[in-house]
Amino acid sequence: MSGVPRAAVLARALLLLAGLVAVGRLASYAWLEGPDLNAPVPAEAVTPVGGATAARPTPFLLCVIDGLRAEAPAEVLDPCMTFWRELAAEGLSGVATTGEPTLTAACVRTLLTGRNPDLAAAARNFSAAVVRENLVERLATAGARVGHAGDASAHQLARPWYREGDVFSVADQGPGDQGGTDDRAFPFALARIEDGVDAMTVHLTRPDHAGHVHGAGLERSTGGALSPYGAACRRADEQLRAIVTAFRGRHPDALVVVAADHGVTERGTHGGGESAARRAPFVAVGPLVVPHHDIELTQAALASTMAVWLGVRPLAFAEDPPALAWVDLAPPAKRAALEAYVNVRLALASSTGARDLAEAIAVRRAKLSAEGTDAALVRLAGEARALDDRMATAHDPWRVAGAVALASLLWLLGADQRAARGGGGRAVAIVSSVIALVAAGAVASVVAAAALVALAMGAVLATRAGRLPVRALVIPPAIFAAMAVLSFAIKPVVETPSAFPSAGLGLASVAAILAGAAGFTLRSRSTRLRLYERARSSPTVLLVVLGVLVGFPTSLRPFVDPWIDLSVPYALLAAGAVLFACLARRARETGPAVRVVAVATSAYALLAPLVAVPGSPPFAWALPILAVGALAYATRGETRAGRSVIGFVVASIGVIAALVARSAEPPAAAPYWLALVASLSAFGLVIRERGDRVLATRLVASLALVLLFERPGAEPVVRFALLAVGAFAGARLAAPSSRAGLVGFAAAIALLCIAAFHALGSTESLSTVNTGAGVVPGVSTTGDLGSGLSPAVLVNVVVQALRFAVPWIALLSMASRMFERRPEGEPAGARQLVIDLASLLAIRGAALILALSIWWPSIWWVSTARAVFVFATGDLVLVLGSAVLVGAFSRTRNGAGVRSATVPAAS
Repeated sequence: MSGVPRAAVLARALLLLAGLVAVGRLASYAWLEGPDLNAPVPAEAVTPVGGATAARPTPFLLCVIDGLRAEAPAEVLDPCMTFWRELAAEGLSGVATTGEPTLTAACVRTLLTGRNPDLAAAARNFSAAVVRENLVERLATAGARVGHAGDASAHQLARPWYREGDVFSVADQGPGDQGGTDDRAFPFALARIEDGVDAMTVHLTRPDHAGHVHGAGLERSTGGALSPYGAACRRADEQLRAIVTAFRGRHPDALVVVAADHGVTERGTHGGGESAARRAPFVAVGPLVVPHHDIELTQAALASTMAVWLGVRPLAFAEDPPALAWVDLAPPAKRAALEAYVNVRLALASSTGARDLAEAIAVRRAKLSAEGTDAALVRLAGEARALDDRMATAHDPWRVAGAVALASLLWLLGADQRAARGGGGRAVAIVSSVIALVAAGAVASVVAAAALVALAMGAVLATRAGRLPVRALVIPPAIFAAMAVLSFAIKPVVETPSAFPSAGLGLASVAAILAGAAGFTLRSRSTRLRLYERARSSPTVLLVVLGVLVGFPTSLRPFVDPWIDLSVPYALLAAGAVLFACLARRARETGPAVRVVAVATSAYALLAPLVAVPGSPPFAWALPILAVGALAYATRGETRAGRSVIGFVVASIGVIAALVARSAEPPAAAPYWLALVASLSAFGLVIRERGDRVLATRLVASLALVLLFERPGAEPVVRFALLAVGAFAGARLAAPSSRAGLVGFAAAIALLCIAAFHALGSTESLSTVNTGAGVVPGVSTTGDLGSGLSPAVLVNVVVQALRFAVPWIALLSMASRMFERRPEGEPAGARQLVIDLASLLAIRGAALILALSIWWPSIWWVSTARAVFVFATGDLVLVLGSAVLVGAFSRTRNGAGVRSATVPAAS
């Protein structure tokens, strides 16, 4: 294959990947990292204040129910958790609002420490780091014997303070574990309670895993049977009854708290900022608990309140004060408890660089302490919240500036399309990319890693021939700034519903004026031609502008979501890009196939996020078989046999095996592995082949992967079948031959992949990734899983990568065939397309980081754009892997014998 050298493509892609990893780490370090939970706590924070602590801690039972919807224990007419309701009638119950992201280890950390989730905790979801200043530490140091049973999160977080013989800890087994771990932990917990532990943490995972596999619907079947999620909740409730009854029988004066770590959506997802996932139900009973129902407080406040109920020192890292309204103490004791909390937080603020803030609040606190009114107590609680808010938003400006600077450098590198200056420049690019990738992932110091990656980027930029056009440095930032200003105008309107009628009318008027001005300016054909020629002559500027337009709108999600799901505009843009390509003059010359592209692919991209596709299990069986038959019929005229025929047959076997595996519950191991091996073998058989049958083989193999990985329901199958049909029909066109055309082609593929990501049922949430052992059938989940990184988990990493790569494989297969149809007969631009896609994804990531400097008070990064950034980084890896599978880096065999009509090249 001629065109861009393979080494150049890999070097550039790896350097961009290293830049994305480094800027992501630096951004999280700058905006999200809070105080070190293992840092020494100041002495004044250790000293108790007033009478807020007890000589001997209250016996304590904390039961964590993983992934429990707030609606499950609240159901009155048809309850599936009767014991929960009995316990709630006796004590305090309601919903604790979690922080973000809503991942298990991060939320369990909040329950134990009061520290809200952050990116660092989310990154270690399956191997949580030990933290100090937690409830288990408080109880153990006061002399309590503490045990644990179930999921390993709490044990990992407080490992040094548990008694080794009183622990049964199992790292997350993934959705493949439908209650096995709970059934093993249950008798252990009862045995430890009988043996006399003073405090116990129990973590049951059955509801969460049932939700991931079956969804979290609570509707019963027509026969009255519970849904799979409802049945999981009922079984957890039964085990709760036995555990709580046994513990209270042993310790009548115990504090018992039963709480979800996080909720789930009705689809069974969590991990980002989904509102349902942030609603974690809880119930508490104990000597100091004030009974009440249906209250709402933050999960961090619940942790602080548990410390007061237990009579232990306040938690130094708790980000909310205790909810003293629900503590049965006299006013002086409540004041002492609140002063103890403020004292601890002030000491921590002083030790973490917020000394001025701490001293100012300390003066006001001293004045309030002299008062003896209830109003003073309220104002003291307000000072505590102000302290927490200021500490949560106090960022080192140098770290923030470094993150923005590295994002700008990544933006510049993505825009730089100049060739290397001679062989030495290529060598520098290769060496720099390897060094940068190793530094980004392996250097422990975030700042050092960012500095090494920046030096590598600078070295590559210095070895490029010529100068980067000034327009590439000026126009995109100007567009970004204009979008930011417009966003600032929209934000207060959306955030204040009462102001929407009047302000919304004004915004609509401004939008109408701008649209009218744009239409008036573009009415002239000569103006349109000048803009078109400017885009053709400045592909670098076009690349950055498209990258910004694809990336920056994600930062508006908190303001757009109340009105429309952001996936819908992306789908509309994808449909528009396809229609634009199909209606172009050169495209119309190719004949009726273009109509198929417009109808199939555009309908897929436009309708998938908007409407549910009806489909029963028989339909889900029939459609893939029909698709395979249609592709076989469409390629019947090719004269060349050999590998392409064998590959198509092997891929078809993969589809049949995937259908068999899909029909079983849980999926059958033998057909699952047959489908997986057959699909990958089909890609390997045709990796150096050309022609329509090769394209059909790759699409059929991709369809087999969708059948394996996208469960449950027929919608993903229907939607991917439409995408496959559209991709096969779209391959009848010739690929663009100009640089500007290639850039636009790359943007269209990126938009289609975003639309496909949502249409196949995924969301910008880490819960989209089915991590953990047990997901892949037939892979053992036994053994020592304490680290969370077992062979089963590693196998699942590969499986998940294939799952998210499928849309890229399908669309790059289409692109490869389009390049083959060029008049010169060689896919010379395929590697350039890979470079453009990598650059576009890097620029998109840089735009998200730059947007972070605008929107960080809205926490959009944690809830949405953080996951988008993670997926964008992963997409760059998937683009490279998909390019390998479709032969972009292979020497193509001679295409003699393949009937392929040459069509005019699109300009």
